[in-house]
Amino acid sequence: MFCPNCGAQIGDNFKFCSECAHPVKGVKNPQSTMNNPEPITGLRLNYVAYRSHFRFSLREKDGVVLFSCNYFKQGFGDIVQEDVPVDPTYMRELREFVQENDYIHLTDNDPSTREYRDSDEPDCNLTLEWEDYKSLLIRSTKLPPNGDELREFFKRIAEDA
Repeated sequence: MFCPNCGAQIGDNFKFCSECAHPVKGVKNPQSTMNNPEPITGLRLNYVAYRSHFRFSLREKDGVVLFSCNYFKQGFGDIVQEDVPVDPTYMRELREFVQENDYIHLTDNDPSTREYRDSDEPDCNLTLEWEDYKSLLIRSTKLPPNGDELREFFKRIAEDA
């Protein structure tokens, strides 16, 4: 783990940085506790392809659930919303969806690490966030399992907000 203040490498169980004495909140790897991970506090989904793109996020901050989006809606153009407070039941639904689809066990398939990559190949980034864990970024050339359902879930929130 690294100190958020000075960047020094410190032990996972340290409460203070050994270099600058800055208080450090333990940041654990979420996949190290796969049997019983804490509920997510946020999810971001970014997808870019030749003729399609969208960005959605839902996160909980200080007890408030915030929604952001940027996507194209046929007949309406780009729909853009940033940090709009929404009903907390959306976060509960998202947590259930993430658990049902086992997103914590997804593996990174980063297209940029491959020897050959098509320039018009889709690019998808799924980021899961927790309060006491480091974020989990999963990169791929396709949507995560049931990604179409996840996109429709986010579109429903956008229409309700």
